[in-house]
Amino acid sequence: MDCDLTRESNFTTKHSHKYKPISNSSSSPTGFFHQRVVSPDQDVFMDLELDDIEFTPVIGSDPGRLSDPSLNFLKQRGDEDFVDLIDSCNGLLLCSNTDSLYFVTTYFVCNPLTREQVALPHPCCRGSNRVSYSLIADLNSHGYIQYKVVCLSRPEGTDSGSKLWVLSSEIGVWEEIEERLPELHHETVMGSKVFFNGSLFWDCFEDKILVCHLNPKKLRHCYELIEAPRAPLGRCLWIFRNQLLCYCHGFADEFPAWRLHTNEKNEITTWKHEDGKEFETLSQDISTINSEGWVIKRTVMPIVRFKIIGYNPESERVFVWVHESVFSYGFKDRRLEKVGGCGVPRGWGNWIWRFHTWSCVVAYKHSSGAIQIGKKGK
Repeated sequence: MDCDLTRESNFTTKHSHKYKPISNSSSSPTGFFHQRVVSPDQDVFMDLELDDIEFTPVIGSDPGRLSDPSLNFLKQRGDEDFVDLIDSCNGLLLCSNTDSLYFVTTYFVCNPLTREQVALPHPCCRGSNRVSYSLIADLNSHGYIQYKVVCLSRPEGTDSGSKLWVLSSEIGVWEEIEERLPELHHETVMGSKVFFNGSLFWDCFEDKILVCHLNPKKLRHCYELIEAPRAPLGRCLWIFRNQLLCYCHGFADEFPAWRLHTNEKNEITTWKHEDGKEFETLSQDISTINSEGWVIKRTVMPIVRFKIIGYNPESERVFVWVHESVFSYGFKDRRLEKVGGCGVPRGWGNWIWRFHTWSCVVAYKHSSGAIQIGKKGK
């Protein structure tokens, strides 16, 4: 399929002069983009309401750097359009522009700091009854932000597994992977993903983790599947002290965390159990959280599932998504604090039971790099 990747007129040299270059070397987020989808009836999803995208800065970062945190510059027809937040990685966002909640008109990769945007071709996964996307991006040797968009789809009317599509900023077309992958996780436990050592680690299958490489080495495919630690209620992938960890939910008498080991060639070898006290206290403290009227008593077994979506290596604080809100947690002081703005809207109070909600919350860090624009596909 041909692809026309063009820089939109919103990005100009004038915009770029307003910002100083920012290094992508730190993994610390400068804030969180978040968006809520609401249905008045949890059993009938015909009247979905899509909230505007919002941005909440991390304390100490510069909230004034983003001139349009709602990403209205992506709207092609003004207020008639909706912008749907999908994913984030190293200064770029993956979004879609829709003219309703059910019809996507355009997919975009954009830099919200510079307002540069790249329109993507529509994926080729027609005839699928479930589609999930992920974004990986990083600065290349020329100072541009290169990216890949990964699309997983389940063919409609079949249980024979999933299809994988990849779009690279170097080529600009969707490439279909011929091999059929395992069946996708159930939506309630799918979604934990991290960018680590130039690769995406995505917990999207029951017993496998999908690894997609931004810059695959010679003789290596653009993806591979690795074994995943057993987890009755789902897994949470995150980076801690420059190590990739996997926390497993659903065990009654232990707090299992696993560390991914690699060999001298940086090839993935196996998972090894971590016995650090931090993981036990983290799970215990989250299980006692009091958020917007929910009071959960401490028990032996952690009864609150959470997702770690960011980590600050300087302060050793992690950012945790739980109860539709984002909290920061310090391993040293064991203090759990809500990140302002990332949660249930003020004024809802006890009326929350009338609504079924789910959110997209992604960690974000500023990067002033220009997006790599590939040549037009063949």
